[in-house]
Amino acid sequence: MTATLPPADQSLFPDQTAEPGLRSHRTPYVPQNKRRILCVFPKYTRSFGTLHHAYPLTRGVKAFMPPQGILVAAAYLPEEWEVRFVDENIQPAKKQDYQWADVVITSGMHIQKNQINQINELAHKYGKITVVGGPSVSGCPEYYPDFDLLHIGELGDAMDRLIEHLDHSIDRPAQQIRFETRDRLPLDEFPIPAY
Repeated sequence: MTATLPPADQSLFPDQTAEPGLRSHRTPYVPQNKRRILCVFPKYTRSFGTLHHAYPLTRGVKAFMPPQGILVAAAYLPEEWEVRFVDENIQPAKKQDYQWADVVITSGMHIQKNQINQINELAHKYGKITVVGGPSVSGCPEYYPDFDLLHIGELGDAMDRLIEHLDHSIDRPAQQIRFETRDRLPLDEFPIPAY
């Protein structure tokens, strides 16, 4: 699945008006530069926990859950930036996706570690700066020594600093940079995932 995400003010249900408290929240940072962000969610390694054996029983199901974390992060990015999302449980990211991007962001769990690192290798092959966030890197950042930027922790001040960094430069750094959350965004200020 490849999708270009719509602006946050477009409702999932166009005939309904969102309650004021349910509006999509984005970073308060105002970027100076346009960026193209490719968010790639890695394919799950088959295991009992991914329920792949049950997919034939449910018409059209190709993955056991939507990638909520990376979709929330995508929704938080500046509205001025173009965001493309690929769920590799549906179809792999293509050469054209990597060539289009300025930045490649991925996320996942430990069971996806090998696929996460493969996404990094592909992005670097095309000369792109890479970011990994999510539960695996937050628990074991040492699993990802070749990524350019690490986002460790939940959505909050680290994401704002990461966005500011990417606004100023999309050059690969000489050494890995870590952005660690100290001040988590309150849950009621999280954006609606960019479905």
